[in-house]
Amino acid sequence: LSQSEHLFDGTPPEEGFNLWTSLFYDNARLKGYSAGGFDSKSKTSMGGAFIGAEDTLITQQGAILKTGVALHTGRGKSRTSGNLYPVKNDLDFWGGSLYGSWLNNNWDLVADVDYSRVKTNSFTAKSSGKSLFNNAAASASLWSVPLGVSLAREFQYESGYTLKPRVDLSFIATTGDTTHGTRVSMADV
Repeated sequence: LSQSEHLFDGTPPEEGFNLWTSLFYDNARLKGYSAGGFDSKSKTSMGGAFIGAEDTLITQQGAILKTGVALHTGRGKSRTSGNLYPVKNDLDFWGGSLYGSWLNNNWDLVADVDYSRVKTNSFTAKSSGKSLFNNAAASASLWSVPLGVSLAREFQYESGYTLKPRVDLSFIATTGDTTHGTRVSMADV
Protein backbone atom coordinates (compact mmCIF):
# COMPACT_ATOMS: atom_id res chain seq x y z
CA LEU A 1 0.00 0.00 0.00
CA SER A 2 2.57 2.50 -1.13
CA GLN A 3 0.13 5.42 -0.95
CA SER A 4 -0.50 4.89 2.77
CA GLU A 5 2.86 3.48 3.82
CA HIS A 6 4.09 6.80 5.25
CA LEU A 7 1.28 6.64 7.79
CA PHE A 8 2.62 3.56 9.55
CA ASP A 9 6.39 3.46 9.12
CA GLY A 10 8.35 5.06 11.91
CA THR A 11 5.60 5.07 14.52
CA PRO A 12 6.34 2.76 17.45
CA PRO A 13 4.33 -0.46 17.88
CA GLU A 14 3.34 0.40 21.44
CA GLU A 15 0.04 1.43 22.94
CA GLY A 16 -0.88 5.06 23.22
CA PHE A 17 -1.26 8.32 21.36
CA ASN A 18 1.32 9.51 18.82
CA LEU A 19 1.95 12.72 16.91
CA TRP A 20 4.04 12.36 13.76
CA THR A 21 5.25 14.31 10.75
CA SER A 22 6.76 13.37 7.42
CA LEU A 23 8.33 15.49 4.68
CA PHE A 24 8.22 14.52 1.01
CA TYR A 25 9.78 15.67 -2.23
CA ASP A 26 9.41 14.48 -5.81
CA ASN A 27 11.36 15.53 -8.89
CA ALA A 28 10.43 14.16 -12.33
CA ARG A 29 12.02 14.82 -15.72
CA LEU A 30 10.62 13.92 -19.12
CA LYS A 31 12.92 13.98 -22.16
CA GLY A 32 12.47 12.91 -25.73
CA TYR A 33 8.84 13.92 -26.29
CA SER A 34 8.49 14.47 -30.04
CA ALA A 35 5.37 15.25 -32.06
CA GLY A 36 5.12 16.58 -35.61
CA GLY A 37 8.70 17.86 -35.68
CA PHE A 38 8.43 19.51 -32.25
CA ASP A 39 10.61 18.30 -29.39
CA SER A 40 10.02 19.02 -25.75
CA LYS A 41 11.29 18.18 -22.29
CA SER A 42 9.83 19.01 -18.91
CA LYS A 43 10.84 19.20 -15.27
CA THR A 44 8.29 18.93 -12.48
CA SER A 45 9.06 19.11 -8.79
CA MET A 46 6.90 19.24 -5.70
CA GLY A 47 7.35 19.04 -1.99
CA GLY A 48 5.34 19.27 1.15
CA ALA A 49 4.62 17.85 4.55
CA PHE A 50 2.28 15.46 6.33
CA ILE A 51 1.33 15.90 9.96
CA GLY A 52 -0.80 13.43 11.83
CA ALA A 53 -2.03 11.96 15.05
CA GLU A 54 -2.84 8.33 15.77
CA ASP A 55 -3.85 6.04 18.58
CA THR A 56 -2.47 2.52 18.95
CA LEU A 57 -4.07 -0.37 20.81
CA ILE A 58 -2.43 -3.77 21.33
CA THR A 59 -4.98 -6.55 21.75
CA GLN A 60 -4.64 -9.48 24.16
CA GLN A 61 -3.71 -11.66 21.17
CA GLY A 62 -0.82 -9.30 20.28
CA ALA A 63 -2.42 -7.69 17.21
CA ILE A 64 -1.85 -3.96 16.72
CA LEU A 65 -4.79 -1.67 15.90
CA LYS A 66 -4.01 1.87 14.73
CA THR A 67 -6.41 4.68 13.85
CA GLY A 68 -5.44 8.19 12.90
CA VAL A 69 -5.90 11.40 11.00
CA ALA A 70 -3.38 13.16 8.75
CA LEU A 71 -3.20 16.51 6.98
CA HIS A 72 -0.96 17.30 4.02
CA THR A 73 0.02 20.43 2.12
CA GLY A 74 2.60 21.35 -0.47
CA ARG A 75 3.67 23.28 -3.54
CA GLY A 76 5.16 22.42 -6.88
CA LYS A 77 6.26 23.79 -10.22
CA SER A 78 6.50 22.52 -13.76
CA ARG A 79 8.66 23.83 -16.59
CA THR A 80 8.56 22.74 -20.22
CA SER A 81 11.20 23.70 -22.78
CA GLY A 82 12.23 22.83 -26.33
CA ASN A 83 11.03 24.03 -29.71
CA LEU A 84 7.45 23.35 -28.63
CA TYR A 85 5.88 26.25 -26.73
CA PRO A 86 7.68 26.74 -23.40
CA VAL A 87 5.33 26.66 -20.42
CA LYS A 88 5.83 27.48 -16.73
CA ASN A 89 3.24 26.61 -14.13
CA ASP A 90 2.93 26.43 -10.35
CA LEU A 91 0.60 24.30 -8.28
CA ASP A 92 -0.57 24.16 -4.69
CA PHE A 93 -2.21 21.19 -2.98
CA TRP A 94 -3.66 20.29 0.40
CA GLY A 95 -5.86 17.63 1.92
CA GLY A 96 -6.42 15.16 4.70
CA SER A 97 -7.09 11.53 5.44
CA LEU A 98 -8.56 9.20 8.01
CA TYR A 99 -6.85 5.84 8.27
CA GLY A 100 -6.71 2.61 10.18
CA SER A 101 -4.54 -0.49 10.31
CA TRP A 102 -4.84 -3.94 11.84
CA LEU A 103 -1.46 -5.72 12.07
CA ASN A 104 -1.57 -9.35 13.17
CA ASN A 105 1.65 -11.37 12.79
CA ASN A 106 2.35 -11.28 9.03
CA TRP A 107 -1.03 -9.74 8.09
CA ASP A 108 -1.57 -6.00 7.80
CA LEU A 109 -5.02 -4.76 6.76
CA VAL A 110 -5.04 -1.03 5.96
CA ALA A 111 -7.95 1.31 5.18
CA ASP A 112 -7.64 4.97 4.25
CA VAL A 113 -10.07 7.69 3.11
CA ASP A 114 -8.23 10.59 1.52
CA TYR A 115 -9.29 14.02 0.23
CA SER A 116 -6.95 16.12 -1.90
CA ARG A 117 -7.38 19.46 -3.64
CA VAL A 118 -4.97 20.62 -6.34
CA LYS A 119 -4.89 24.16 -7.73
CA THR A 120 -2.85 25.18 -10.75
CA ASN A 121 -2.08 28.83 -11.35
CA SER A 122 -2.77 30.58 -14.63
CA PHE A 123 0.06 30.61 -17.14
CA THR A 124 0.92 31.98 -20.58
CA ALA A 125 2.53 30.06 -23.46
CA LYS A 126 5.01 32.28 -25.30
CA SER A 127 7.03 32.13 -28.49
CA SER A 128 9.77 34.63 -29.34
CA GLY A 129 8.70 36.70 -26.35
CA LYS A 130 5.09 37.03 -27.57
CA SER A 131 2.07 35.57 -25.80
CA LEU A 132 0.34 32.85 -27.78
CA PHE A 133 -2.04 31.20 -25.31
CA ASN A 134 -3.36 32.34 -21.93
CA ASN A 135 -4.40 29.46 -19.67
CA ALA A 136 -6.73 30.16 -16.75
CA ALA A 137 -6.17 28.84 -13.23
CA ALA A 138 -7.90 25.55 -12.48
CA SER A 139 -8.53 23.30 -9.50
CA ALA A 140 -9.56 19.70 -8.89
CA SER A 141 -10.88 17.86 -5.83
CA LEU A 142 -10.39 14.11 -5.42
CA TRP A 143 -11.61 11.55 -2.90
CA SER A 144 -9.77 8.26 -2.79
CA VAL A 145 -10.43 5.12 -0.77
CA PRO A 146 -7.56 2.63 -0.91
CA LEU A 147 -8.19 -0.77 0.62
CA GLY A 148 -5.57 -3.45 0.67
CA VAL A 149 -3.74 -6.30 2.29
CA SER A 150 0.00 -6.50 2.93
CA LEU A 151 1.96 -9.66 3.72
CA ALA A 152 5.49 -9.40 5.13
CA ARG A 153 7.99 -11.53 6.95
CA GLU A 154 11.21 -10.45 8.60
CA PHE A 155 14.32 -12.62 8.51
CA GLN A 156 17.19 -11.71 10.86
CA TYR A 157 20.60 -13.20 10.18
CA GLU A 158 23.48 -13.77 12.59
CA SER A 159 25.60 -11.36 10.55
CA GLY A 160 23.27 -8.57 11.68
CA TYR A 161 21.45 -8.15 8.37
CA THR A 162 17.67 -8.10 8.22
CA LEU A 163 15.63 -9.06 5.17
CA LYS A 164 11.92 -8.19 5.07
CA PRO A 165 10.16 -9.20 1.84
CA ARG A 166 6.69 -7.71 1.42
CA VAL A 167 3.76 -8.21 -0.94
CA ASP A 168 0.98 -5.63 -1.22
CA LEU A 169 -2.39 -5.97 -2.90
CA SER A 170 -4.56 -2.88 -3.02
CA PHE A 171 -7.55 -1.37 -4.76
CA ILE A 172 -7.90 2.42 -4.88
CA ALA A 173 -11.29 3.88 -5.79
CA THR A 174 -11.14 7.55 -6.78
CA THR A 175 -14.00 9.96 -7.34
CA GLY A 176 -14.43 13.70 -7.67
CA ASP A 177 -12.97 15.80 -10.48
CA THR A 178 -11.56 12.82 -12.36
CA THR A 179 -11.65 14.77 -15.64
CA HIS A 180 -9.96 18.12 -15.70
CA GLY A 181 -10.35 21.07 -18.04
CA THR A 182 -8.89 24.51 -18.33
CA ARG A 183 -9.99 27.66 -20.16
CA VAL A 184 -7.53 28.71 -22.88
CA SER A 185 -7.60 31.93 -24.90
CA MET A 186 -5.41 32.96 -27.83
CA ALA A 187 -3.80 36.34 -28.23
CA ASP A 188 -5.55 38.58 -30.82
CA VAL A 189 -8.43 36.13 -31.28
